[in-house]
Amino acid sequence: MKINYESLIFPIIVMFVILLIVAFLIPKLIKLTIVVMAVYLLFNIGYIWTSQETMTVLHADKWMNDESQEKFETMYDDFYKKREENPGIVDVNKVKEMMDTTIQAAKQDASEVTDKEKASMKEYWALIFDSLTSEEARNLAESTKESWSKVFTKDEMNQIVSETTK
Repeated sequence: MKINYESLIFPIIVMFVILLIVAFLIPKLIKLTIVVMAVYLLFNIGYIWTSQETMTVLHADKWMNDESQEKFETMYDDFYKKREENPGIVDVNKVKEMMDTTIQAAKQDASEVTDKEKASMKEYWALIFDSLTSEEARNLAESTKESWSKVFTKDEMNQIVSETTK
């Protein structure tokens, strides 16, 4: 069986390009996920959950002995009573609203690509497009348009293709 290597080049380039774009976005998404999880957990422990809910969510029975669990529950119940007696200390609804706003802003920040990252990606594209004809480059750009649109505007995409093709 004879393999046509020329027909394999284009799919390999497309996969490489998609992988390249994803590689730039994943570190930001991981950081965002960790921050959101930490904020969510700390907010709920501090303002929403009771001691039993906290113990259940944290699976405390698996890593705390009975004496430690009792001490934690007693301390947490005292904190919870004080929190309920003085609702003016923290307006939970306002904090939740601010947290939602912050999470949305963090999502927006994580989805934005810096100019330095864009310049680096343009260099990679130039290396890829150097070996392609104008038609091949346009086909590649068209097939990866969805991935590109997460990083570049349409004008930037067209500029990259026109600058880097033969």
